[in-house]
Amino acid sequence: MQSLTVKNKVLIHATVSRIWDVLTIPLNIRQWDELPTDFDDRQHLSEGTEIKWLLDDKRFTRLTVTGYEPGKILKMNLYNSWWPGSESSYNITYCYLLSAKEDAVEVTVEIGDFRVLPDGENYYNASVEFAEVASAKIKKLSEEDPGFL
Repeated sequence: MQSLTVKNKVLIHATVSRIWDVLTIPLNIRQWDELPTDFDDRQHLSEGTEIKWLLDDKRFTRLTVTGYEPGKILKMNLYNSWWPGSESSYNITYCYLLSAKEDAVEVTVEIGDFRVLPDGENYYNASVEFAEVASAKIKKLSEEDPGFL
């Protein structure tokens, strides 16, 4: 089976540190992605940060920061409690890679690989749309006047 990994690239005309703030400060993240309502907005993402959505008494979704190199890579592993098997069976990640270019920063968003899931194609398709929309919002926020962040 072929890989079900989403890959989206966007060129952003802003500093690496500004883009990093958009990716790791919860008040900024809330402008391009969802966070649980009870997530502490003072807790910037860092290695080991856990973001958990409680859906009901038994089901949850969790993102855990597993890769963190400031200004270079932010990697988060995704797990949904209703997926079959154990949590260690899955290596589905959201990865944001920053690469400085001559006059801009290329941000690559990679999400997946969803092929390990029974309904992986549905997750893949939803993630294609998410990556496009999130990349555009990250670009816009990063390039805006710094007074707005």
